[in-house]
Amino acid sequence: MRFEVLHVSSKRVRIRVPFICSQAVEQKLITLASQQDNITYLTFYGDEHSFQVFYKKDHLFEVRQFLTAIDETLLKETYQEGATDPRLKTPFDIIFDSLCNRFAFRYLIPAPIRHVMTLYKTGSFIKKAYQALRHQKMTIEVLDCLAILTSISRDQIDTASTIMYLLNLGNDLGEWTQKKSIDDLAQTLKRPVPPVWVRLPNGEKEQKDSFLVGVGDELVVEEGSEIFFDGDVVDGTGYVNESSLTGESLPVVKARGSKVSSNTVLVCGQLVVSVTNADANHNLLDLVNLMTDSKEMMSKHQQQLVEKADQFVKVNLMGISLTYLATGSFEKALSFLLVDFSCSLKIATPVSYLVAVKKAMESGVVVKGPKYIDLFPEIDTFIFDKTGTITEPTPKIVKIQPFYDYTEEEVIRIGACLEEHFYHPIANAIVQEAKDKGIVHKEMHGELEHVVAKGVRSTIGDDKVVIGNYKFICEEGITITDEQQGILDTIEQQAGILCLGYRGELIALFGIDNPPRVGIDKVLRQLKESGKQVVLLTGDNALHTEPLKKLVEWNDIITDTTPKDKFKVVSRYKQEGHHVMMIGDGLNDSAALSEAEIGAVMSHSSDVARHLSDVIFLNDDLNDLFKLEQICEDLKHKLNRNLKWTVAINSTLIGFGILGILSHKQLALTHNMTTMYLIGKSLA
Repeated sequence: MRFEVLHVSSKRVRIRVPFICSQAVEQKLITLASQQDNITYLTFYGDEHSFQVFYKKDHLFEVRQFLTAIDETLLKETYQEGATDPRLKTPFDIIFDSLCNRFAFRYLIPAPIRHVMTLYKTGSFIKKAYQALRHQKMTIEVLDCLAILTSISRDQIDTASTIMYLLNLGNDLGEWTQKKSIDDLAQTLKRPVPPVWVRLPNGEKEQKDSFLVGVGDELVVEEGSEIFFDGDVVDGTGYVNESSLTGESLPVVKARGSKVSSNTVLVCGQLVVSVTNADANHNLLDLVNLMTDSKEMMSKHQQQLVEKADQFVKVNLMGISLTYLATGSFEKALSFLLVDFSCSLKIATPVSYLVAVKKAMESGVVVKGPKYIDLFPEIDTFIFDKTGTITEPTPKIVKIQPFYDYTEEEVIRIGACLEEHFYHPIANAIVQEAKDKGIVHKEMHGELEHVVAKGVRSTIGDDKVVIGNYKFICEEGITITDEQQGILDTIEQQAGILCLGYRGELIALFGIDNPPRVGIDKVLRQLKESGKQVVLLTGDNALHTEPLKKLVEWNDIITDTTPKDKFKVVSRYKQEGHHVMMIGDGLNDSAALSEAEIGAVMSHSSDVARHLSDVIFLNDDLNDLFKLEQICEDLKHKLNRNLKWTVAINSTLIGFGILGILSHKQLALTHNMTTMYLIGKSLA
């Protein structure tokens, strides 16, 4: 595929392509990107030719390879197949269409018919005002209706028509702004779907790319996995967490004949699901609908601003009365009807929150609702899980102790040769160590025997070789000298132990641990310096946790915790009056994540933890806490600015109306233009 690189940063690259990225093409590119391990997601620009690729740090070369390998012919065919897909209009389209319709109405339709049509259109404004008054609400719709009826009563039909035209144009542009912010957010929420396991007619399983899944395919869902497609259970029994859809945390029993929904999690058991909807993540965008439609998802501050906007209507009505009493001029008093304070605030406020959520997503932070944007600055206590949050998620070799005449290279080669056949974090650690040090490990062993939860048994030549935990090595009759036992006890105080035995002797010890994340000490110190409490929770023992004490002066470190213990710790801090954010990554953190005011997880977290969380750090980087803090600060500044500008600009316009500087038509037009300007600034 031909492409031009417009901009490159450490984790994203902006691309321009010579063809049009229709909705169908966008979806195809997203699907192709989902098959790449180091590409997180794509976002597309409104010019239909540019998009951004977000990728894991230090993997830009793989992004270039991915883009180069795409078949442009395939994309052109995709474009032609989806050529009828509707696209969102631009503001220019809306204004141009509106002006054309206005010109035709004003100059091509005879005045008597035009006046009748104007009176007919008044009905919709009267209906909206009536509904507001019926609910005892003094809203912007009441002001609009009063302005139109006042013009009609003064035999100014054309003025009433112009006011309705400008109001409708303002509404159309407001709806476009709202729709664009929602569409942008929905686009950023699209996430790649991994390949799935499909049961074949002969009962065997095969892996299949998600975009190839069709209705009727039978998907095998294992315990702890996310369900990506709607379907019917045809085999198996399990408990499914549907909290992402229903808000209820208690898992629901699913068996043969039950229906399951996408974006839910199988927390226990195994299911075979017959697909009924081939669109993956069908329910994911319900999150966007919640953000935009549900008052429950609104933050308190957002609700207060919207309510304050309605209160401004009373200011307008008071202004009408006072101006008329002071001047005796109904013309001047009408300025308060044509310029209302509430319009821009009621549109700009939710737009500002949606833009903040979108900016967080672009920075690698998924925030599942505007209310968490407001809650975050109030957090004074950050509680961290240890493994996978403070430390790296995957274990690494931190100590190698060979014995006798064996070198480090020799014992790594033997260990990697044995472990490369098994998918297990500890096995991967030694294989990765060989890869990092460039040690080639050709097969030198005989038949392998994997002993579950213990280790691996095999032979090299005619001699027995074993690798595994201490108990397994002893059971296999490997001799451990007193000196070796002392070294083993010392290493075991700081790391897990993997033993390698050959020819009846212990020839090496590997210390395995999850080292602290790079830069985590700076993150913790910065939180402490800003007056926050930092607490560490871990199911690990005190000895293995000892090295982490050096990272920062923790407010509390609690070891040997169970999931119930973590839940109780979060509850205790909340009862003491603290605002708590819990950051974890595993199933064992799920209860604590739900209990905290904000539950956050890393990108590699378990599916259950991701669903129960309120925030997801896609970059696996806790420095993004400070990016989120800045986004919250920017939002606060934007909301305050919108309020001040709304009062200042509209007060000035009303003054111009009272002084006769602007006519009623000019006042209505200028008011709509300034309102759209404020809304446009909220989109930035």
